[in-house]
Amino acid sequence: MTNDHVLDLDELFGRDNPVTVKHGGKSYDLVRPSGLTPSQYSGWLALESRMEDFKKLGSEMTEQQSAEMEKTVMEIITLLNPRLAKEELGFVKAMRIVQFYFETVFPDLVEKAKGNPKKATGAASLQT
Repeated sequence: MTNDHVLDLDELFGRDNPVTVKHGGKSYDLVRPSGLTPSQYSGWLALESRMEDFKKLGSEMTEQQSAEMEKTVMEIITLLNPRLAKEELGFVKAMRIVQFYFETVFPDLVEKAKGNPKKATGAASLQT
């Protein structure tokens, strides 16, 4: 049972276990939400907003918007781990990394998106 008078930061931000991506025989730890600086946090919110806009476009996306989406995904990867962003990932791998990050760090968001809403924890984004 969830207590409405308790702010569970472990549930909100996940535990500080590393989120790691392996690529090309190397391991890359992704920054946890608690590790973002104020500037990075501000950038995260802007990137998140842009991704939501792209999501709304769906199949109506133009080639220019598609290119902008790819650039945004790479900016997210750069924020999560600048060394990983320098690897030749391509769009599909980069997008999978972003999806993996959300699945790992914000599992309640993923469940909500799948239509299995749990009690909201406020982790709809990094906005608290």
